[in-house]
Amino acid sequence: MSSHSTDLLIIGAGIVGCATALTCAKRFQLKITVVDQEHVPGFHQTGHNSGVIHSGIYYKPGSLKARLCISGREKLIQFCQENDIPYKLTGKLIVAVQPSELERLHALEKNGRANGIPNIELLTESDIRKIEPHLRGIEALYIPTTGLVSYPLVVQKICHILEKSGHTHFFGERVESIRYQNDVWVVQTPVREIQAKWVMNCGGLEADRVANLFGIQPTVRIIPFRGMYWRIVDPPEKFCQLPIYPVPDPELPFLGIHFTPTFEGDVLLGPNALLTLSRYGYGGFRISLKDTWDMVRFKGFWRMLWKVRHHAFQELKTLLYPGRLVLLSKQYYPFLTKKRMKKGPDGIRAQAVDDHGNLVMDFVIEHVDKSIHVLNAPSPAATSSFAIAEEITRHLQNVLE
Repeated sequence: MSSHSTDLLIIGAGIVGCATALTCAKRFQLKITVVDQEHVPGFHQTGHNSGVIHSGIYYKPGSLKARLCISGREKLIQFCQENDIPYKLTGKLIVAVQPSELERLHALEKNGRANGIPNIELLTESDIRKIEPHLRGIEALYIPTTGLVSYPLVVQKICHILEKSGHTHFFGERVESIRYQNDVWVVQTPVREIQAKWVMNCGGLEADRVANLFGIQPTVRIIPFRGMYWRIVDPPEKFCQLPIYPVPDPELPFLGIHFTPTFEGDVLLGPNALLTLSRYGYGGFRISLKDTWDMVRFKGFWRMLWKVRHHAFQELKTLLYPGRLVLLSKQYYPFLTKKRMKKGPDGIRAQAVDDHGNLVMDFVIEHVDKSIHVLNAPSPAATSSFAIAEEITRHLQNVLE
């Protein structure tokens, strides 16, 4: 078994971990190492999302999500421009299809303006059709700062830059144990022992378990939710030229099913949000005994189930009765039929839940001794990644001082 020594070890090669590695490499004179259990970077949440660059309109003013999404968007676009990574600023529509949604739509407009998002427009029905001729809605918010990018391409570029700068990554190596010995962290993988002065936990779906390896009982636990997408086939011309979102219900934890164009020319409908019994349950219903056992022995899990029971029932109905998805979709695009919807990709969202059963909606970053832990980084973490990295780097600056 080999041995490796480094100043800073980052566990997790998703976009948050990789952006943090790059930010630290630019800020400090440190030898940096990134380790990940998968054989490629950005395999899980980074590689299984719709590629939207979010504007920050949904998030509570003053929250970490609001602040880091807005600043992170600018940093992400700057990185793409500097490194010739293709992206599009498409704009986005949040569409009200029922009069009962108008009050929430107008409140969302005020929220966006409070967050400092520029050039938001409230559109009428005729305005909507000028942008999207096949779309139906009585009012909509147009947010021009929303865009599209391939986050796996961003992560691949970051890893290339780090490697050229002399930093190290170990892919396909799962962290098995961590101990503190002789003023350094000793991190064991099946292949090697890594000694590091400081460690950052950007473990995503495994963030709470990685924290446990440090001897930390985190304030939140990861509960996995599976999101399924459908592809729209044989669409008419000028269909879904920009992301189309519903008016979110503040009582529900997720934004709802939406339409997103992709760089490859597809249009995705989704995702739903189904509790899954496996943190890696892609491609169908799967059960991990370990993941299930971790959930059922966590009291916050049962409290969460009770709180979201109505939402969970609606999501289950949509899964079991595809015709319901068609009816929901036809509110926006009347031409849609079941034959035009084919099964697409899916992903797993690492959602933190606290002991009281609350879905933790803001980012959670904790600093313990010579370790920093990103314990909750759901959407818009990809958009926010470079700003999250700056936030983490400030924590490290305090340690170094």
